[in-house]
Amino acid sequence: MNDEQRKILDMVEQGIITSEDAARLLKALAGGPEVPQRAAEQPEEPNPEPAPEPQSVFDFRKLSKELQEGAAEAARFAMEEAKKALRELKQYRGPVGDQDAAGILETTWEQEEEDFRAAQENPLEYPPLTGEVENLEIQWIRGNVEVRRTDGDTVRITEFSRQPLEEREKTVISLEDGELSIAWSKEKWRQSVPYSKHLLVELPYSCAGGLEEVEIKSVSGSISMHDFSAEDLTISQVSGRIMVSGLKTEDLKLSAVSGQIKAADLQAEDLNISGVSGEVEVTGFHAEDAHLQTVSGSLNAAGDCDDLSVDSVSGLAAVTLNRLPESADVHTVSGRSILRLPDSEDGFTVNYHTQFGAFQCDFPLTGELNAKSGEGAYGDGGAELEMHSVTGAVELRRA
Repeated sequence: MNDEQRKILDMVEQGIITSEDAARLLKALAGGPEVPQRAAEQPEEPNPEPAPEPQSVFDFRKLSKELQEGAAEAARFAMEEAKKALRELKQYRGPVGDQDAAGILETTWEQEEEDFRAAQENPLEYPPLTGEVENLEIQWIRGNVEVRRTDGDTVRITEFSRQPLEEREKTVISLEDGELSIAWSKEKWRQSVPYSKHLLVELPYSCAGGLEEVEIKSVSGSISMHDFSAEDLTISQVSGRIMVSGLKTEDLKLSAVSGQIKAADLQAEDLNISGVSGEVEVTGFHAEDAHLQTVSGSLNAAGDCDDLSVDSVSGLAAVTLNRLPESADVHTVSGRSILRLPDSEDGFTVNYHTQFGAFQCDFPLTGELNAKSGEGAYGDGGAELEMHSVTGAVELRRA
């Protein structure tokens, strides 16, 4: 076994490429024929693929570099998301050891829901707050967070826990100059495994329809928010769930590490949704710019936008648009990315490239078409599409 073959096997062990990718690379290095991939479908006989050139060490090094860079980018993204969400956790540890802190991340949302049902028998209602609310910030550790609209002109905050809270364990709340801040107590926790606290924030309709900035961060548990408007809205979660709908914003950011994102009816000028290893499901998004990203999890989204960016490292990313965008950039390293478009006379022009992966297309294309790279047009060729992969698959399908 030579060094290049060993490097390929090492990348399989590290999870950078799949065993199928490795088989294709090993066969290419040995000088054998590559596994055939279906190129863009055409009504006439497709252009024959040029005879493969002998695989060179330089080509392998280039491929290896692209794979390593993709894996490094995935690791960097995952670490950044985890650091942002866990920064508060480090402040609150107190007597809690690393093992107990890790236990927070391992808590499943099913366990949180069970804990929430038990905690509902022990509500703690804080004094109502009066005054205009322009900005909302919530920093939470463990438990469900729900932001809800309500009648009246006061802000109501209720906390639920399995056991009565000591004074030093109560939530820290302040409303000053239009900024409502709600945070987990920074006093020491009980001398045991950290407990869950569940938060309900009820905002009057008058402010729920015109907030400026909203930021909600949590480690585990569910975050839910429905039918709100804001200029900037950011929700981040580590191992819990994000459930949102009916949000109207200028900038909207949803991110989860190992948690789940379920979103519907989103309107934003700039939409950013990212997951690392969890499941992301978005229905009915409307945006000018939409940026959708997953590392090793699955992402399914449907909606419309002017400009689209889809990134996958080793996971599945599937996006369905109900109208043609002005531009779209779809990229994967060793995963699978699918873009589904409606059949329209306006059409599109697609520029595709894959190193050892596959490009597949349901639309009959005309232009310079090869199995691994090319530029093809459909209809009037209006929308500009870029689709790239290293060892993964990029697919252009009819919606």
